[in-house]
Amino acid sequence: MDRRRIIPVKHIPINLALKMIKEVSAKISSTIILPLNEAVYKVLAEDIFCEVDSPSKPISHYDGYAVRSFDTINASSRNPLSFKLVERKDGSRLGFREAAYVRTGFPLPEGADTVIPVEAVKREAGQIYVYAPARRGQHVINVGAEAHREERMFKKGRMLKPQDIVLLSKLSRLRVKVFKKPKISLISIGDELTKNIDEVGDGRILDTHGLLVSSFIEVCGGELIHYDIALDDVNDIREKISNALRNSDIIVTIGGSSVGIKDLVPEVISGFPEANFLFRGIRTQPGKMTGLAMIGDRILVMLPGNIQSTFAGSYFILQPLIRFAQDLPAFVKSHGVKAILSGDVNFHPFEGFMKMRFFRLEGRGSEIYAKPLSAVSWLSRSLVDASGFAVIPSGIASLKKGTRIVVRDLPRIFDSVNTGGHV
Repeated sequence: MDRRRIIPVKHIPINLALKMIKEVSAKISSTIILPLNEAVYKVLAEDIFCEVDSPSKPISHYDGYAVRSFDTINASSRNPLSFKLVERKDGSRLGFREAAYVRTGFPLPEGADTVIPVEAVKREAGQIYVYAPARRGQHVINVGAEAHREERMFKKGRMLKPQDIVLLSKLSRLRVKVFKKPKISLISIGDELTKNIDEVGDGRILDTHGLLVSSFIEVCGGELIHYDIALDDVNDIREKISNALRNSDIIVTIGGSSVGIKDLVPEVISGFPEANFLFRGIRTQPGKMTGLAMIGDRILVMLPGNIQSTFAGSYFILQPLIRFAQDLPAFVKSHGVKAILSGDVNFHPFEGFMKMRFFRLEGRGSEIYAKPLSAVSWLSRSLVDASGFAVIPSGIASLKKGTRIVVRDLPRIFDSVNTGGHV
C-alpha cells in the first residue's frame, strides 16, 4: 500500500465542508415514481397540484337523508313533514318532499342542499318524518372545501407524512415522484469489536457505536442496507469497503480515521484507483477527525471512533449528505430550549473550532439551567445524561456561568423539550 498517497490531515471549516457535500450529493441523488402507499416518509421530487376540486361535488358529513332545505321550512314537532324515500339514480334530481339516504363521505343527489342525520328523523313505510327545519348546507361539505383545482398542495422537498398520503388519495393522486433514500452501508473498525453478545469479554467488546449511527441514518432519511465489522487490517477493511461499493450510495466507517498506528481507513481508501479525498478533518470539536472521500461515484464518510466524536461527525457531515441527496435542508429541524449556563465552559485549545457540547437541563423556580457535561470524547455518560446539545460558533474561547444558550434536541436521540423530569 502506497502511504505517500494518503491525504494529510487539514481541518476545514464546516461551511466549506457543507459546500463540498452539497456538490457531491448530486452524484447519489435520484428519483423514482412510487405507488402512493409506498411513499410515506419519502421526499417529494416534484410539486403536486390539485387537478380537480376536492370534493368535486357536495358530500355528506353524516349518515342521513339528503333533502331540499326549502321543503323543510314548516317542519316542527307539532307539524312533522313527510318525505318520500327515493332510490338514487345517476343524473336524477330530488323533487318536492323527496329524500335520499346518503352515507358519510358520499355525494348528495342533484337538487339536495342539506342532510338530516338518521337520528333526527322517524322512518316508516317508505318515508321519513322531519321534525324541524333543516338549514341549507347543514352537514354538507361543499365543493373545494379541502382543495381547489390548480392549487399547489405540496412543494418539492416535502417529506410525505401519513396524513399527506390520506389527502393525496382523496385527490386521486395515486403515484408520486420521490427521491430515493440513499442506500448506506455501515462498517465498524476494530479487532476488539463483536456483534455477538456471547463473545463479549477477554478483550472483546460489543459494537454499539453502529447503533447510534444507525439511528442517525434513520432520523435523517437514509436507508441502512448493510452493517458489518472489519478487523484492524488493511486487507479486511479493503474487502469490506469493496463489497459495500457494489450496492451502496454511501459507505460509513466508524473508527480508524485518525493518525494512530491502527488508524488504517485513510490508507485503505487511498489505495483505490478512483479514490479522491474531499477533506480529512473538520474544524469541530469533538469530531475533528471526520473525513469525506469519493471512490468513483460512491461517497465514503469516515467517522472517528470516540462516541462523542462519532455523534458530532454524524451530525455535521453524514446528516447533511443524506439530506442534500433528497433536496432537504442540511439539518433536521430541531426544537430548542433557552437555558442559563450553571457553570463555566472553556474550549481551550480549540478556540478556532466550532464546538458541540452536551448539557443537562435542570429547573430552578421559573428558570431553566443548562449543566455542562464532560467534553471528554470517549465518555458516553455525557450523551446518556444530556437533555440535548448546543453548537457554539468558532472564535469563542469560553462561556461564563450565567450565559444564556439554546439547548437543542434530535428525534430518537435527545429530547430537550420533554426533559424527562429534569425541569
